[in-house]
Amino acid sequence: MKRFLLAISLVAALRVAAQPVEVQTAATNALATLAQLTTSRNFDKLGFATTNDTSHMTLGGPFPLYVLGSPQVFHPSAVTNANSLFLLTNVTHYLYPVIVSNQVRTSFTIQKHGNQWRGTAYGDADFVRLLVTTQTNLLAPGNPALATSFAVRVPPLGAQFLGYTGGQDVQLTLLAQRASLDSLAVGSPTNANRVLGEVRTAIDEKSGFPE
Repeated sequence: MKRFLLAISLVAALRVAAQPVEVQTAATNALATLAQLTTSRNFDKLGFATTNDTSHMTLGGPFPLYVLGSPQVFHPSAVTNANSLFLLTNVTHYLYPVIVSNQVRTSFTIQKHGNQWRGTAYGDADFVRLLVTTQTNLLAPGNPALATSFAVRVPPLGAQFLGYTGGQDVQLTLLAQRASLDSLAVGSPTNANRVLGEVRTAIDEKSGFPE
């Protein structure tokens, strides 16, 4: 637990400092919106233990979030070099863990619309808990990769990953098993080029051809 709390605080400090002011403002507003959206009927579905949790919420360190469909994973630059996908200049989403009593309860996403950022996708507790747990298991406090870690969703496959830069290569770790990606071990970092090759194959098999 001490390692988890230390990792959370380190990541929060590193990532929040790196966020543009408009993203931080949108996150603060989204946290208030989450409190307004939480009722006695939906608090558990959002990931809270009680409705009172909304009085004790704090923000965890945000994860740049890459949402990848066929246009992204089949892009020529991504086929030859996966690192080209995972650049901060490509980020249009940030996933924010919501912490209550030193535990990750839920999350929300900040999404860029035009030149503005706003909150969306409130909840998704299972995803953010898996993400933070996997990060804590793989990256010890003080590991420089903590500051480079990010989240990935591949909606066509229902797949989710933790990513980070290890040396010069991007590593992706599958968070939960998917039959279409059975060659990838859950919780095991794998070179991003190999992972995206598996993702392309799985999308091909599902659709019959790239979209």
